[in-house]
Amino acid sequence: MRVQLGKVRPVYLVSLVVVAAVGTCALFFSSRWTGGGGTRRRPPSPPRREAQKAFVVRDGAKGSVIVGGQTRDDVFRYGEELEATCAGAGWKDCVMRRPSDGAIIELTRGDVSFKAIPRSTQFAARRTGVYPEGFGVDARTWLREGQRVDLVEFDVRKGDQYAKIRSPEGYVALKDLQDHPMTKEERAIAIEQAAAERKMLAQAREAKILARQAYGPMLRERYLDQNLDIKVRISGKAADRITLEYVLFNDVWSHKMKDSPLISEIRDLGFRRLDMENGYDWHIYWDFK
Repeated sequence: MRVQLGKVRPVYLVSLVVVAAVGTCALFFSSRWTGGGGTRRRPPSPPRREAQKAFVVRDGAKGSVIVGGQTRDDVFRYGEELEATCAGAGWKDCVMRRPSDGAIIELTRGDVSFKAIPRSTQFAARRTGVYPEGFGVDARTWLREGQRVDLVEFDVRKGDQYAKIRSPEGYVALKDLQDHPMTKEERAIAIEQAAAERKMLAQAREAKILARQAYGPMLRERYLDQNLDIKVRISGKAADRITLEYVLFNDVWSHKMKDSPLISEIRDLGFRRLDMENGYDWHIYWDFK
């Protein structure tokens, strides 16, 4: 049967074009849905919103509580447990609630940890120092073996090494704390370790004293090798004071001395004071804190 296009009615021609277009679109979207391989795949699921535990890391942290559409300020305790529901990785994607009443809690990021933190009540596992803010200086006070302390701050961003305690106020190394009172066996071990540490510290102090005592004759020899008759005296109970005496010492010598590497050398050996004098009427000194 031969069909002459010229004799096909226009309405039929339009219908054929519409059917062809619909078929092409269906084939395109079917390929997109199946991935082009004929195997049907589900679209990706939205991120799951699962509640997780969160903990207040600073005693006295200030925040807000929202209940029934009303907002009020509140203060939170160290270790207080909350529930956080996060739709994404950002802090703003998380909603925190108080498990007891379901109230929405608003806190700053630095006051919350999604990791478990040490319990608020701790006990010294050994004699340990309590340090000020700087950690780089000597301990202010010491905790005895088994002494109870209350944690008031823990910053997970500082490497989980130190926690702040209430009394005596300061920071304590977490490795020196434990979450239960000491047993008799633990106390005996701690006392033995403390005695060994004291012995080691005493030996180290003695070694430093001997090194400073030996430094005097050595420095004297160095000056003689330079044709300088500078006398060197070491004094003090801990051999921590050094005196240089030379008849020609004056302000020119002291000006050069303050920029000399010798100052750092003397300080590094543990000397607390350096004196320069000419044996008559000229004298100057430096204190090393």
